[in-house]
Amino acid sequence: MFRIIKLFILVACCLALLPIENVSAITRTTRKLNMVEFFGGINTPHGENDGLVNGPFLDVTNSPITLDAEQWLDNSFFLGLNYGAFYGGHSLFQIGLRYSDHNVDRNVVLVEGGIDYSYYQLDLDVSYKHLLTNLNKSTLSPHIGISVSAGFTTLNPKGFENESELNIGFSLEFGGDLKLWSSADNRNFLTLASTNNYNLISSNSRIKNLNLGLGLKYYFRP
Repeated sequence: MFRIIKLFILVACCLALLPIENVSAITRTTRKLNMVEFFGGINTPHGENDGLVNGPFLDVTNSPITLDAEQWLDNSFFLGLNYGAFYGGHSLFQIGLRYSDHNVDRNVVLVEGGIDYSYYQLDLDVSYKHLLTNLNKSTLSPHIGISVSAGFTTLNPKGFENESELNIGFSLEFGGDLKLWSSADNRNFLTLASTNNYNLISSNSRIKNLNLGLGLKYYFRP
């Protein structure tokens, strides 16, 4: 009987220690880092469009038509800034601003009788990226993710009033982080990141692009 009591006490003590070990493991795994990113790159348009923000595309008979993106847009550029929270070496949540230039082929699309103009997108982006390896412990980590964007497409003819349209988009994110520098305790580090996404869904006259870019990310303890 005494042996059974001792065995019971031993098992109870072991069970009592298990939650403490699990909490410690969870704490180590979910360590949070903040992140700041500056990025830029090239956008390649795809999909079909039926007009600019100020009206539809028209043929020689003034009938509405649809154009493939490569018929009236050339490759251009994008720039942006993100701020994020990084958990457990794998999960990165971001919010940021992105400016995208739309390089319109003037031989195809004429606005205001040939007056020069700019055409661009300004967005607020919210995204989630999952890093496939633990960036806290590794030098290189690819990632996949999704993002939602909301912003304005703006047509700006020189000498005339701007015309803007509110729209939203949904994108697939992909790329990776290469660690360039890390502090001795790995609480702060700098990475070179590929910041790529493919615009899957867009509303109104929003332009869809394959965006290929590079960025610098600084991860640090809050």
